[in-house]
Amino acid sequence: MAIAVVGCHCFVKDRTQAVSFAVPVFMTLAFFFAGDWLVEGRVAKLKSRMVRICLPFVVWALFALVIDRIWLGGALAKDCYGGDATWRSFAIHLVGGTALANNMQMWFIGNLMWLTPIFFLLLRPFRGKLPRWTIAAVGALAVMAQYSGLNKWLWDLVPEFGIRVPGGRLLEMVPYCCVGLLAWSFKDRFAGFALALKLKVALVSLALFIFLSYFKLFISCPGFSYSGLHRASLCMTAIGVFYFFPFERLPAWISRVIGVVAAYSMGVYMTHVIIVRFCEKYVFSAVGIAPKTLVETLTVFVVSWIFCFLLARIPACRRLVV
Repeated sequence: MAIAVVGCHCFVKDRTQAVSFAVPVFMTLAFFFAGDWLVEGRVAKLKSRMVRICLPFVVWALFALVIDRIWLGGALAKDCYGGDATWRSFAIHLVGGTALANNMQMWFIGNLMWLTPIFFLLLRPFRGKLPRWTIAAVGALAVMAQYSGLNKWLWDLVPEFGIRVPGGRLLEMVPYCCVGLLAWSFKDRFAGFALALKLKVALVSLALFIFLSYFKLFISCPGFSYSGLHRASLCMTAIGVFYFFPFERLPAWISRVIGVVAAYSMGVYMTHVIIVRFCEKYVFSAVGIAPKTLVETLTVFVVSWIFCFLLARIPACRRLVV
């Protein structure tokens, strides 16, 4: 998923599918893995999660602002309008995560920062039991708000881009949060699937994902890049592939490699845009790597991963990338 996001921001030729499913997968999995403590209403865990979200959100935004002016000569120190980035831009960025042009991918972390306590409060009255029908209704209402055009119309009234776009995407992410929680409520049943059944589900999901990558079964609707059911269908089939594929049957060394690479996915997500800009200015032309290519995408991913891996060796910085 992280490679798909890097491909989107390296502007590879066909980046629409990367945009369509990668970030929604992140959001769905974030709520799937948070299901236990969200449903149980653990306040201490909420505080811990908010620190884990907010700390890198603030630090990498500041880093992106400063590094532009020091190493990139100010050429890329822009706000989301193309003007010079200012402390006002930085303040707006801390609300939604899109006001700094070289750190705009942080809107996802901003959405996660707002949606986590919202769902915590929504679930708190139910005292340890997930209200499946309520969660399903919330997701359905969010989809209806997208297809009716209400979400787009309301947020288009906000003139500030750095608030309008992440605000509009907030409701577009709600169905993925709901799906993640609903999937969490069935995880015990999923765990009981026989190996043959898991493999069948993974293969069917893969076939559907390939089909949906070329054909749309659902009509589009106005929004902020993540609206509609087509992107949701891509997200669900991608999760089906990776969740049900029997990775435990792979050789141990392959599982370890996957685990090590995946451990820094969030760090890669948060740092890759500034690394793209830095490498395009100082490195790629010198070594003959053409922009907007798969080679650039993979190179940026590897460089970002190495950067995060090394940064994690410093105990005080580990929370910024893991």
